[in-house]
Amino acid sequence: LSLFAAPTRESLLVPLDARSIVDFGFASAIARGMLWLLKFFHDKIGLPWGLAIVALTVVVRGCMFPISRKQAIGAKKMKDLQPKIAELKKKYGDDKEKFARAQMELFSKHNYNPLAGCLPVFLQLPIFIGLYNSLNSAVELRMASFLYIDNLAAPDALFKFPFKLPFLGSDFNLLPIITIFLFIAQQKMFMPPATDEQQAAGRKMMKFKLIST
Repeated sequence: LSLFAAPTRESLLVPLDARSIVDFGFASAIARGMLWLLKFFHDKIGLPWGLAIVALTVVVRGCMFPISRKQAIGAKKMKDLQPKIAELKKKYGDDKEKFARAQMELFSKHNYNPLAGCLPVFLQLPIFIGLYNSLNSAVELRMASFLYIDNLAAPDALFKFPFKLPFLGSDFNLLPIITIFLFIAQQKMFMPPATDEQQAAGRKMMKFKLIST
């Protein structure tokens, strides 16, 4: 057996032809590209690791701006169509076939494709997974500090509780809480209002899932 007991740095792995031991998942090419870009910001430009992560995130979000813009435009159009969809539901009542036909005619009239809202999500998914895997496997971030964080390879423990919470532990992590509030704000901005009780219940479940995640 061959045993490798060292940090998974490129300089150590390449001479042993052992780069394959770092598993980036199905988005391997994207993750390796982002990891190279992260090291470029730090090694070539001279940014601290924390600012290198910020720069990488800005680049990724900038590249995905056309997709995000298309998604936002589709969400806005759907939000504008909600009153008309509610009128169709009121008009056709329980006749789901007629309602579905009238709804598709309405979408066609306003040049809206319901599947167009799902496509950007699927396109962004490998990129976000690649970004997560690249940061998760960057051993160079270990013990690197940024602002109040003294280890970028670990959760951002702002302070410790005097007690231990179920599933959360005793550390107070600020960044996940900020992320939750940003997602909720984004959801309120772009998601059309619920037109019936079933949709409202579905939205509540989505919020609960987001917060619990």
